[in-house]
Amino acid sequence: MLALGLGTLTAHAAPAVGDTPPDRLGRTPQGDEARISDWRGKLLVVAFGWSWNGRRRNQLPLLEAIQKAAGCDQLEVVPLNFKGPARTHREITRTLKGATLMLTHNRDRAISAAYHVTSVPQMFMIDKAGRIGWAHYG
Repeated sequence: MLALGLGTLTAHAAPAVGDTPPDRLGRTPQGDEARISDWRGKLLVVAFGWSWNGRRRNQLPLLEAIQKAAGCDQLEVVPLNFKGPARTHREITRTLKGATLMLTHNRDRAISAAYHVTSVPQMFMIDKAGRIGWAHYG
């Protein structure tokens, strides 16, 4: 398992391993606010920036396969649409009927700004205590 130090994000720093990330993860297709704290005690994979069009749409089956292989008891995979329009988010959600992924949408981009997401893909693994255990940029 990963050894993690304690830390918190400052207003201007990009998140790093050991930091406690912002709690908000955007809105679900049903309009509910998704939060990291909703999954405390589980590993959480947050995949930022997928607008789910073109070649990026091909990444959804991979994320879904990870979710299904691990099961929902131990892991939650949250693809976050940080840039595409809400309409695209709704269309993809309809296309993925039966998927176990928790797709979220960052309409105001405040969430991606808090994580300093400026290009895609960016992915974070949040540990069971709610701290960043791994980060991937690009």
